Amino acid sequence: MPGKILIADTSTTNRITLKAKLTAAYYQVILADSVEDAVALTGQHNPDLLLVGSSILEAGLASLMHAGKSNPERPIIVFLSENDPLQRLNALHSGAIDVICHPFDEPVLLASLRNHLRMQIAEYDLRENTRSNEDLGFSDTNQTFTHPMTIALFSPRTDALTPLGDALALLGNCSLARYHPDTLSSLAHAPPQADVYLLAIEDADTPEADLRRLSRLRSASSSRSYRILTHLQQPNPGLTSTVLDLGANDVVDASASIEELALRLHRQARGKQHTDKLREQLRIRLDAAITDSLTGLYNRRYAEDFLKQEIDNARLNCQHFTVMLADLDHLKPINDQYGHLDGDKVLMQVAANLRNTLQDHDMIARFGGDEFLIVLPNASPEHARNTADTLRRNIREMPITLSTGNNPIHVTISIGITFAPRDDGRSAPYTIDTLLKQADKALYQAKSEGRNTVTFDVRSAA
Repeated sequence: MPGKILIADTSTTNRITLKAKLTAAYYQVILADSVEDAVALTGQHNPDLLLVGSSILEAGLASLMHAGKSNPERPIIVFLSENDPLQRLNALHSGAIDVICHPFDEPVLLASLRNHLRMQIAEYDLRENTRSNEDLGFSDTNQTFTHPMTIALFSPRTDALTPLGDALALLGNCSLARYHPDTLSSLAHAPPQADVYLLAIEDADTPEADLRRLSRLRSASSSRSYRILTHLQQPNPGLTSTVLDLGANDVVDASASIEELALRLHRQARGKQHTDKLREQLRIRLDAAITDSLTGLYNRRYAEDFLKQEIDNARLNCQHFTVMLADLDHLKPINDQYGHLDGDKVLMQVAANLRNTLQDHDMIARFGGDEFLIVLPNASPEHARNTADTLRRNIREMPITLSTGNNPIHVTISIGITFAPRDDGRSAPYTIDTLLKQADKALYQAKSEGRNTVTFDVRSAA
């Protein structure tokens, strides 16, 4: 995973050694020997990740964290000269995403870089896809609210990491739930709900079962979005790099304090909730792109794409389907008499009635002002006729309450139907335009016959 990494350290030996190892791994490396130099180069080159020595840490990370505004979530890894628990904790509290200590293991360093760059790319893609949400009004107005965070610890020992719950409680709204690893033996059922899974690997000599669980958790649809932190009972560089490459978001061994483990878990939980928020904003944005804002039905853009896909599927599978155009009768007099707000209420209630009458696999969209497009996949003319008659009857019998509070009113709809037969290879293939024109002709005929009527296109079997 190539990337651009800035190494900031006052030690020339450290800079040269790290540059040689990272360049051999095909990273583009930028060197800085002071905080001021690192800040300037960060703004100039916009690196993907910062690898910062302990001497720079002592000078403070705040200026580096705010350098290069185009990438405010850039990860910073601190490189310590010795494995000191207090220094490690201080580095994490200062804003570092990870800590690596001398003497470092090269595969672990490279696996850690791959891991953090992978997470940053995923985060960047989500941010870019939701960038316009604030302008569109989809952003969360309460950015400071945080849901309760839950950590799920999976360990065969019920007394594993006993002080962890208290350490998490000190960090805020975070709770710990314990499970046996056998809970994850089958993902046929939904796994325990949590922001972070903490997998405790008790025996580093025989980790195969735990590695299989990790791999399945990362690939299963029910758990792939969870954050996963692995705790090793004893330091094991080979296992650490393997776990990271299998998809763990973080790895901590017994050399780290309980306070550091709790802080890392808390950060992963906050990251998970932030990512969930971005995904929800993206979902809202995508829904808005295909949904009619008034009725909640699909919009014309989605309907035409659906119809094209239905044509392709029908040809591929030698199937047939039905297309309907339903139009509300005499909506203009309602708008003139009661106002457009009540006219909108009529459209909303009619749309809900139509949607509730159709089956889940049927598609309905608001196609125009008071016109609805309905597609019934693999539906025969007889089924289409029965469905259309049911829709027409339900709308006619439905009382519609307006804001005036007077007696409910009643409306009717007219429906035109066309049938897309199986493609026999002899006739001209049908297209979206031909199907819509045929359905529109049938609708026009239904209107001409007095409305509140269902009519088939003349080329369709009735």
